[in-house]
Order: sequence, then structure tokens, then C-alpha cells
Amino acid sequence: THIGGETIETVKNWNYSHSFFYTYAIPFQDSGIRMNYPVSDTLYGELYVLNGWNVTTDNNTGKTWGPSIGWTPLPWLQVYANYLTGPEQADNASNKRRLFDSQVILGPFAERWTFMVNYDIAREKNALAGNTVDARWSGLTGYVRYKVSDGFEPSFRVERYRDRDGFTTGVPQTLTAYTLTLNTALAESAGSVLLLRPEIRFDRSDTPFFSKGSSFRSETKQATASV
Repeated sequence: THIGGETIETVKNWNYSHSFFYTYAIPFQDSGIRMNYPVSDTLYGELYVLNGWNVTTDNNTGKTWGPSIGWTPLPWLQVYANYLTGPEQADNASNKRRLFDSQVILGPFAERWTFMVNYDIAREKNALAGNTVDARWSGLTGYVRYKVSDGFEPSFRVERYRDRDGFTTGVPQTLTAYTLTLNTALAESAGSVLLLRPEIRFDRSDTPFFSKGSSFRSETKQATASV
């Protein structure tokens, strides 16, 4: 999908693990047609006509439309705005899901500091309570990356994801997370890079959501260490 500040391939992302945004707020993949028009060297527009979120064959008679704009007014400033609108419920083309997604990338400054902010807000009409109540979700994610050297670029991510109705996560909640990834290039040859990516992550919810052992959704927080 073109939505969001992260891709499905984690090697392209600033952090190894995906944010809550990527996991819950947006589609992983889309099937359809993409049209791109470069207005100038710094501005482009796109239009996506899709079968829907995470489907190859559409589950209703409506299509999902996705206008998109990318703008680079300055060498250190990139702005992206994306929108998705269309029906996602099976055999129902009237109840539409709408998502606004944006990213702002600043830097690099002094060839070292780079910042990114990703904001999402979404709503699906009549998605809850027997197709009578709208579902809403939103959040904000911030990233900072510092280039210590050509082979060492730590990245820190902080995020807040609000799933008011439990539509995307299964539990009405607000999630926060803090992630530090130590991106280290161990070797490089012929265009390939061997990366070591130690990561420490801390997640918290305002309601029991994380599992511990066989206790399903028994904890409000969890810590993860990975390499």
C-alpha cells in the first residue's frame, strides 16, 4: 500500500518492528490501478483505484479510491498526503471507510538528524452494533534518526494510537509505544549490506491487551528486546 510512513519490508524502515499504525490502522496491500502525474520536479499527484483493503477480489460492487499528493518544496522538507475512501464491508457498497494519512519528513540537518511525523485518522460508517454505529480510529507517530557514522544510525520512534471502539485491535483502548533501534552496518559489498539491528521496545495500553503466557489479554504493558 502507498499509505503510511512504513513499508511491508522492514529493511526499508527506520525501525525493525512495525508501528501500531502499520499493524492496525492501514491496509497492508492493495490490488488495482495506480496513475501518477508529475506536476513539476517537486510536486506529483497520484490516483489509486482499488478493490479494497487487503483483498485481491472485491467483496462488494464498489471501488476504493485513493488520491495522493507528494511535495518536496525544499531539499530538507518532504510532505505527503494520502486519502482512501470506499466500501469495505461484504456485499455492502453504501457504508464507506474513509482514511486520511499524512507524513512530514524533515532533514537531514547537518547531514545527521532526520525527523518524520505520521498522522492518521479514519472512520467507517455503520461498522459496529449491527451496522448502526460508526467506527473511528486515529493516531500520531514520530521518528528521529541520527547518523553517528556511515555504518551506525540509531532510530527512535514514539507513537500513540487511539482505537476508540476496538474496531481495529479488538479492544477499545489507547496504545503508546517507545522503540529504539540501533541500525548497524557490519559489511557492505556489491550493493548489499549486512545489517545488525538490535531493538528495545516498550508498549503500554490503558486497558489489559497484552498476553502473558497462557493469560490472554491480561497485561497493560509489555517490553520486547530483539536482534
